[in-house]
Amino acid sequence: MGHQIGRKIGDMLELIVLAKIYADKNLTDRLMVEPKIYGETGAGHKVEFGFFEDFDSNHLNPFGIIECKKVGVEVTKNASIKNSLLKLGVGEEIFNQTSPSWYNLDEKAFIKLVVKEIHKDSVNVTVESNLVKETLLTIDTTGTFKLVITEDCIVHALTPDTDLREIDGIVRFCRIIKLEKIDIAQTHWGIYDCLTGPQTIEKAKQASLVAMDARKLVDGKWGKDDLQEEEKSLLSILVLTESSHWEIKSRKVITTCIDHNIIVPDDIVVEAFKMFEERFGLAEILPLITKNKYIADERVRLVIDELVAKNRDKLFYDLDLGSYVDFKYENGKLKVFNVS
Repeated sequence: MGHQIGRKIGDMLELIVLAKIYADKNLTDRLMVEPKIYGETGAGHKVEFGFFEDFDSNHLNPFGIIECKKVGVEVTKNASIKNSLLKLGVGEEIFNQTSPSWYNLDEKAFIKLVVKEIHKDSVNVTVESNLVKETLLTIDTTGTFKLVITEDCIVHALTPDTDLREIDGIVRFCRIIKLEKIDIAQTHWGIYDCLTGPQTIEKAKQASLVAMDARKLVDGKWGKDDLQEEEKSLLSILVLTESSHWEIKSRKVITTCIDHNIIVPDDIVVEAFKMFEERFGLAEILPLITKNKYIADERVRLVIDELVAKNRDKLFYDLDLGSYVDFKYENGKLKVFNVS
């Protein structure tokens, strides 16, 4: 069931992109869903969406290609505690800090928890972070705190009654501190890191090869920067789930090779699933999350179109530009433009 849900997250990502394409009639009229794109090497590459002025050209000359990639996130125990748990009594603390290579502020991101009182099923603690003054809270067993950093290097300390969907921004780093159990005089805490899945780099290399191979055939250049964007006949776009799911190495691969790498924020994808559950019922939604259903079933189309219209200016975040963008057809080309 977990693998099926994982695949459906990828399918939902494709539905959101397809709805955006259908909102532009000029793009829709030139769209082929899941075409095989050929490159300089002679290899054929299946992509989610291709755009052609001439459908009779054996797919040799697209003016735009869009791929969608979803990767998993693994939650693993932080190396600092290895296979054990942190044991804290009253007055003892957890002080956890980090400064990833991309984090550009002088003060490290941190979260500080101090145990104040221990009860049978709960613990009173104070929490403090970069932007959070010392606050007294109660946490139940299995409750969690989260140290989160967004793309703009803002640090968030999430308490047990808040979650990632409440953050205004693209999440790039997340560390979880969990109250695992309570003894008479001690509390036991686990620290967990959210890391990218093992297949991330392979997906990055595959998407990059497609963009480079097609670019060489259409524009005569392998490199993304060998031509100015206005000089290109082919524009490549990779749409992905939040960049916190992609480690730095994979991000460098795709941003070096692909013209635009665009994030659909996780809260948009979550909202899409919630809308499907509300409209169709939880037991019925999985078979409806397909590109074919969007095209053929008006009920599906109405839900996704509503989601896209509601989040029009916060739908796609460009990794290179550092801003929200949109795309459209203009003068025979696929164009990406800023909306914020």
